Amino acid sequence: MNYSPSDKSLRATDRVVEGISSLLLSLKWKPAIRFQRSSSRCRHVAEEIHRLAYIQEPGLFDFRQNVGDYQLIVLDRMEDPVTPLLSQWTYQAMVHEILGIKNNKVQLRHSLNDEKEIVLASSNDSFYQENMFSNYGDLGLAVKQLVDNFQAISKMNKQIESIDDMHRFIESFPEFRHQSGSVAKHVNLISELSKIINEKSLMTVSRAEQEVVCGSDRVLAFDLVMDLLADNKVESGDYFSSSNEKINGHFCQILPFECLKLALLFILRYGGHGNKQVSILVYKSPCEGHV
Repeated sequence: MNYSPSDKSLRATDRVVEGISSLLLSLKWKPAIRFQRSSSRCRHVAEEIHRLAYIQEPGLFDFRQNVGDYQLIVLDRMEDPVTPLLSQWTYQAMVHEILGIKNNKVQLRHSLNDEKEIVLASSNDSFYQENMFSNYGDLGLAVKQLVDNFQAISKMNKQIESIDDMHRFIESFPEFRHQSGSVAKHVNLISELSKIINEKSLMTVSRAEQEVVCGSDRVLAFDLVMDLLADNKVESGDYFSSSNEKINGHFCQILPFECLKLALLFILRYGGHGNKQVSILVYKSPCEGHV
């Protein structure tokens, strides 16, 4: 397959090649390279990395390894339409998807204090570096432990009864201030995430997503999706207004965008069965006419 990338696509591919090459150098790997045959983009990335590591700069990648010790497998995310439609529950993914982050800065809409913007980077935040891939439940426990540790340090610093105590406090004061800022930042972030998750009823949506994607009962999956679409009062095309739902006796708000993702997941999973359920979902979708 011939691949003639546009300028924009070529720049994106160059960034991927540079990033992977930098990672290989930092790990001191010279891997065998495999790629997805059906993807011309994967072929292009694999060929560029091979050209760099084996032809242009073989000395730079000479780490005295046996052939086949490591393998680089290049896959095309366009072959996976499901994952981008699922709710993300790790710390880093939630910040990106729910709050948004630009130049390592996160905007807080629900903050009760004056701090409306937070700088978040794993390079200078040890807690974020350690927990960026933790799921929502483990993250809550980690933040609680962070707060408990800080409270213990605060109590120690209040017990100043001698010159030695004062000296110890002065020496630890910079670290104390740094930890204080870290605790406040992550407590604010978790609070913001929690409020939006409750507002958008993302837990309810996620349960339906998992049933559609992982379950084997098509009727149950269809009923769950229809329950979330049933009372949607939003006009077609109004993607960001909320629709009101009452699920299992609890009042919640399901956004049309979340409903659309659920409908798309069901269509991807069961659309090949040729049943009427897909037509019903398209008709009931809050963005019907725009799909």
